[in-house]
Amino acid sequence: MKNPSKKAIWLTVLVASLGYFVDIYDLQLFNIVSKQSIRGLGITDAALVDKYDYTLFLWQMTGMLVGGLFWGIIGDTKGRKNILFGSILIYSLANLANAFVTDMTTYSMVRFVAGLGLAGELGAAITLVSEIMHKEKRGYGTMVIVTMGALGAVAAALISKMKLELFGLQNWQIMYIIGGSLGLLLLALRMGTFESGMFDDVKKSNVSKGNFFILLRQGKRFRRYLASILIGLPVWYSIGVLIKFSEKFAATNHVQGETVNIGFAIMYAYIGLSFGDLLSGLLSQIFKSRKKLSFCISSLHQL
Repeated sequence: MKNPSKKAIWLTVLVASLGYFVDIYDLQLFNIVSKQSIRGLGITDAALVDKYDYTLFLWQMTGMLVGGLFWGIIGDTKGRKNILFGSILIYSLANLANAFVTDMTTYSMVRFVAGLGLAGELGAAITLVSEIMHKEKRGYGTMVIVTMGALGAVAAALISKMKLELFGLQNWQIMYIIGGSLGLLLLALRMGTFESGMFDDVKKSNVSKGNFFILLRQGKRFRRYLASILIGLPVWYSIGVLIKFSEKFAATNHVQGETVNIGFAIMYAYIGLSFGDLLSGLLSQIFKSRKKLSFCISSLHQL
């Protein structure tokens, strides 16, 4: 296979970065407008709003859990590029549909489908960029993806404060339409991106593809896989749970002052994430060790 040009490589990095930007926009958009949207469906009882907010959150997380496994397996058999755009298409259509739900059952199903799509974008993007870039430079590619992606949550928080209303649609409906439309527009950038040469080589070979259980057969490989999951758990717990339910935690712990604004809590958290992603990416390249840096970051996180 002919080596891609630098322009083609960075176009692929740009598309992957924008894909993750929209991914995080849509993921955190739900957390920002979920209660507003539930009230928009005519449910005003505070206890029911909290109950349905939690239920919808679980549906989305279940979709992401299933999607993480599904897209990983399919990506090994069908290619990283196809999965990257397939996941974007699914969560974009789901978010467009989300703008027009009229009951909680439909809302739950749509959040499951959205979660299914959202789970595939980052994994496919990071894998694709890592495989098309030189090993000495791929850290910069992943750095750009995660740094730009984190800003998607900032955009969602800021746009949600604009109180948009158009054609009789409520603010939360327009927010979902914006998210879905951004994803569909992103698909137009598919031209000019290309599949990983590493995947093309593997596709022609007789090695096992899409076999999840291969991760479990060797003790060393399984321990490394498990360690990678455990490293990410505190981060996702902080962002995915503590920030999402920060309003409830504040009330439970009798925090005095103004009510916590979830949108701003998410925005400030992701501004920090964006700076942290940029800094950790640069330091990883400088010190040539992601393992040591991960240890230092994990230690700081515990503080």
